[in-house]
Amino acid sequence: VRWMGSESGTYRRITVAYLIDGWRMTPASRATAMELAQQPRLKYLGGRLGIASSGPSVSVFDFPPPHGEQQVLPYPGGEMLTIPRHTAVQEIRVLMTTRTFSQNTFAGADITTAERADSSFVVVVEGERIDGCDRAMATGRDIYRVGALAAVETALTVVDAGRPQRAGALAPAEVLEPGSLLGRLKEQEVLTEISVAPDSSRRKP
Repeated sequence: VRWMGSESGTYRRITVAYLIDGWRMTPASRATAMELAQQPRLKYLGGRLGIASSGPSVSVFDFPPPHGEQQVLPYPGGEMLTIPRHTAVQEIRVLMTTRTFSQNTFAGADITTAERADSSFVVVVEGERIDGCDRAMATGRDIYRVGALAAVETALTVVDAGRPQRAGALAPAEVLEPGSLLGRLKEQEVLTEISVAPDSSRRKP
Protein backbone atom coordinates (compact mmCIF):
# COMPACT_ATOMS: atom_id res chain seq x y z
CA VAL A 1 0.00 0.00 0.00
CA ARG A 2 2.79 2.44 0.86
CA TRP A 3 4.34 1.64 -2.53
CA MET A 4 1.36 3.31 -4.27
CA GLY A 5 2.61 6.58 -2.80
CA SER A 6 -0.69 8.42 -2.50
CA GLU A 7 -0.43 11.85 -0.91
CA SER A 8 -4.19 12.31 -0.92
CA GLY A 9 -4.83 11.56 2.73
CA THR A 10 -7.22 8.90 3.99
CA TYR A 11 -8.33 6.09 1.70
CA ARG A 12 -12.01 5.31 1.66
CA ARG A 13 -11.30 1.63 1.08
CA ILE A 14 -8.27 -0.56 0.42
CA THR A 15 -8.73 -3.92 -1.29
CA VAL A 16 -6.03 -6.58 -1.40
CA ALA A 17 -7.00 -9.28 -3.91
CA TYR A 18 -5.15 -12.56 -4.47
CA LEU A 19 -5.35 -14.94 -7.40
CA ILE A 20 -3.30 -18.12 -6.89
CA ASP A 21 -3.19 -21.04 -9.30
CA GLY A 22 -1.53 -24.38 -8.55
CA TRP A 23 -1.40 -23.90 -4.77
CA ARG A 24 -0.55 -27.22 -3.10
CA MET A 25 -0.68 -26.58 0.62
CA THR A 26 1.97 -27.89 2.97
CA PRO A 27 0.76 -29.74 6.10
CA ALA A 28 1.41 -26.57 8.12
CA SER A 29 -0.65 -24.47 5.68
CA ARG A 30 -3.52 -26.95 5.88
CA ALA A 31 -3.43 -26.91 9.69
CA THR A 32 -3.46 -23.10 9.69
CA ALA A 33 -6.37 -23.02 7.23
CA MET A 34 -8.37 -25.41 9.43
CA GLU A 35 -7.67 -23.27 12.50
CA LEU A 36 -8.62 -20.01 10.78
CA ALA A 37 -11.85 -21.55 9.47
CA GLN A 38 -12.97 -22.08 13.08
CA GLN A 39 -12.24 -18.51 14.18
CA PRO A 40 -14.61 -15.51 13.97
CA ARG A 41 -14.28 -13.60 10.71
CA LEU A 42 -12.68 -10.19 11.13
CA LYS A 43 -13.67 -6.96 9.40
CA TYR A 44 -12.06 -3.52 9.21
CA LEU A 45 -14.76 -0.92 8.78
CA GLY A 46 -15.13 2.68 9.90
CA GLY A 47 -11.44 2.79 10.76
CA ARG A 48 -11.84 0.03 13.34
CA LEU A 49 -11.18 -3.71 13.57
CA GLY A 50 -14.17 -5.84 14.56
CA ILE A 51 -15.98 -9.15 14.16
CA ALA A 52 -18.08 -9.68 11.04
CA SER A 53 -21.70 -10.47 11.89
CA SER A 54 -22.49 -12.19 8.58
CA GLY A 55 -20.94 -15.11 6.75
CA PRO A 56 -18.61 -14.70 3.76
CA SER A 57 -20.28 -14.01 0.42
CA VAL A 58 -19.02 -14.36 -3.13
CA SER A 59 -18.35 -11.17 -5.07
CA VAL A 60 -16.45 -10.22 -8.24
CA PHE A 61 -13.07 -8.51 -8.59
CA ASP A 62 -11.48 -7.25 -11.81
CA PHE A 63 -7.92 -8.59 -12.17
CA PRO A 64 -5.50 -7.47 -14.89
CA PRO A 65 -5.57 -9.28 -18.26
CA PRO A 66 -5.74 -12.11 -19.10
CA HIS A 67 -7.70 -12.97 -15.95
CA GLY A 68 -10.38 -10.27 -15.94
CA GLU A 69 -13.33 -10.53 -13.57
CA GLN A 70 -13.06 -13.39 -11.10
CA GLN A 71 -15.27 -14.63 -8.30
CA VAL A 72 -13.72 -13.91 -4.92
CA LEU A 73 -14.35 -14.59 -1.24
CA PRO A 74 -13.16 -12.77 1.89
CA TYR A 75 -9.78 -14.16 2.98
CA PRO A 76 -8.34 -13.99 6.54
CA GLY A 77 -5.17 -12.15 5.56
CA GLY A 78 -3.08 -10.20 8.00
CA GLU A 79 -3.45 -6.97 6.04
CA MET A 80 -6.33 -5.88 8.28
CA LEU A 81 -3.81 -5.74 11.12
CA THR A 82 -0.76 -4.37 9.30
CA ILE A 83 -2.08 -1.76 6.85
CA PRO A 84 -3.68 0.55 9.47
CA ARG A 85 -0.32 0.78 11.24
CA HIS A 86 1.06 2.96 8.43
CA THR A 87 -1.86 4.06 6.22
CA ALA A 88 -5.05 5.95 7.09
CA VAL A 89 -8.03 3.98 5.77
CA GLN A 90 -11.71 3.55 6.61
CA GLU A 91 -12.29 0.04 5.23
CA ILE A 92 -10.05 -2.90 4.30
CA ARG A 93 -11.02 -5.94 2.26
CA VAL A 94 -8.81 -8.97 1.69
CA LEU A 95 -10.05 -11.26 -1.09
CA MET A 96 -9.05 -14.58 -2.67
CA THR A 97 -10.36 -16.05 -5.91
CA THR A 98 -12.67 -19.03 -5.51
CA ARG A 99 -10.78 -20.83 -8.27
CA THR A 100 -7.71 -20.91 -6.02
CA PHE A 101 -9.30 -23.61 -3.85
CA SER A 102 -9.71 -27.04 -5.36
CA GLN A 103 -9.36 -30.62 -4.15
CA ASN A 104 -5.68 -30.50 -5.11
CA THR A 105 -5.10 -27.42 -2.95
CA PHE A 106 -5.68 -29.36 0.26
CA ALA A 107 -4.53 -32.83 -0.88
CA GLY A 108 -1.20 -34.25 -1.93
CA ALA A 109 1.01 -34.75 1.12
CA ASP A 110 3.30 -36.89 -1.05
CA ILE A 111 3.92 -34.39 -3.85
CA THR A 112 7.45 -33.35 -4.70
CA THR A 113 9.09 -30.03 -3.89
CA ALA A 114 9.05 -29.15 -7.58
CA GLU A 115 5.31 -29.81 -7.79
CA ARG A 116 4.65 -27.67 -4.72
CA ALA A 117 6.73 -24.86 -6.23
CA ASP A 118 4.68 -24.89 -9.44
CA SER A 119 2.27 -22.16 -8.36
CA SER A 120 1.63 -18.73 -9.84
CA PHE A 121 0.01 -15.68 -8.31
CA VAL A 122 -1.34 -12.21 -8.95
CA VAL A 123 -1.71 -9.70 -6.11
CA VAL A 124 -3.63 -6.48 -6.70
CA VAL A 125 -3.93 -3.64 -4.19
CA GLU A 126 -6.48 -0.91 -4.80
CA GLY A 127 -6.77 2.23 -2.71
CA GLU A 128 -10.07 3.98 -3.34
CA ARG A 129 -10.46 7.70 -2.71
CA ILE A 130 -13.32 10.08 -3.32
CA ASP A 131 -11.62 11.39 -6.47
CA GLY A 132 -10.06 8.22 -7.89
CA CYS A 133 -8.26 4.99 -7.25
CA ASP A 134 -4.60 4.02 -6.82
CA ARG A 135 -3.67 0.51 -7.99
CA ALA A 136 -0.56 -1.64 -7.61
CA MET A 137 0.06 -5.15 -8.88
CA ALA A 138 2.62 -7.92 -8.55
CA THR A 139 2.77 -11.27 -10.31
CA GLY A 140 5.10 -14.18 -9.77
CA ARG A 141 5.66 -17.88 -9.21
CA ASP A 142 6.13 -20.19 -6.20
CA ILE A 143 4.23 -18.61 -3.32
CA TYR A 144 6.26 -20.40 -0.67
CA ARG A 145 9.60 -19.27 -2.07
CA VAL A 146 8.54 -15.65 -2.46
CA GLY A 147 7.22 -15.63 1.10
CA ALA A 148 10.46 -17.06 2.48
CA LEU A 149 12.64 -14.65 0.52
CA ALA A 150 10.51 -11.66 1.56
CA ALA A 151 10.89 -12.64 5.22
CA VAL A 152 14.66 -13.01 4.88
CA GLU A 153 15.06 -9.73 2.98
CA THR A 154 13.02 -7.92 5.65
CA ALA A 155 15.12 -9.40 8.46
CA LEU A 156 18.37 -8.49 6.68
CA THR A 157 17.15 -4.93 6.15
CA VAL A 158 16.42 -4.55 9.86
CA VAL A 159 19.81 -6.00 10.83
CA ASP A 160 21.72 -3.82 8.34
CA ALA A 161 19.95 -0.69 9.57
CA GLY A 162 20.67 -1.40 13.21
CA ARG A 163 18.08 -1.44 15.96
CA PRO A 164 14.63 -0.22 14.76
CA GLN A 165 13.45 3.15 16.04
CA ARG A 166 10.38 1.47 17.51
CA ALA A 167 10.00 -1.67 19.61
CA GLY A 168 7.36 -4.39 19.57
CA ALA A 169 5.38 -5.75 16.64
CA LEU A 170 5.89 -3.80 13.41
CA ALA A 171 4.39 -4.13 9.95
CA PRO A 172 7.00 -4.77 7.22
CA ALA A 173 6.23 -1.38 5.63
CA GLU A 174 7.17 0.30 8.93
CA VAL A 175 10.77 -0.89 8.75
CA LEU A 176 11.62 -1.02 5.04
CA GLU A 177 10.92 0.64 1.71
CA PRO A 178 8.36 -1.55 -0.11
CA GLY A 179 9.57 -0.58 -3.60
CA SER A 180 13.10 -1.65 -2.74
CA LEU A 181 11.92 -5.03 -1.41
CA LEU A 182 9.82 -5.72 -4.48
CA GLY A 183 12.73 -4.79 -6.72
CA ARG A 184 15.00 -7.27 -4.94
CA LEU A 185 12.40 -10.02 -5.24
CA LYS A 186 12.11 -9.33 -8.95
CA GLU A 187 15.89 -9.60 -9.27
CA GLN A 188 15.64 -13.04 -7.68
CA GLU A 189 13.01 -13.97 -10.30
CA VAL A 190 10.20 -14.85 -7.90
CA LEU A 191 8.31 -11.77 -9.08
CA THR A 192 7.79 -11.54 -12.82
CA GLU A 193 6.04 -8.16 -12.97
CA ILE A 194 5.45 -5.24 -10.63
CA SER A 195 3.55 -2.07 -11.47
CA VAL A 196 1.90 0.86 -9.74
CA ALA A 197 -0.59 3.43 -11.00
CA PRO A 198 -1.05 6.15 -8.38
CA ASP A 199 -4.03 8.43 -8.93
CA SER A 200 -5.19 6.23 -11.81
CA SER A 201 -8.29 6.96 -13.86
CA ARG A 202 -10.11 3.93 -12.46
CA ARG A 203 -13.23 5.17 -10.68
CA LYS A 204 -15.20 3.38 -8.01
CA PRO A 205 -18.84 3.96 -7.12
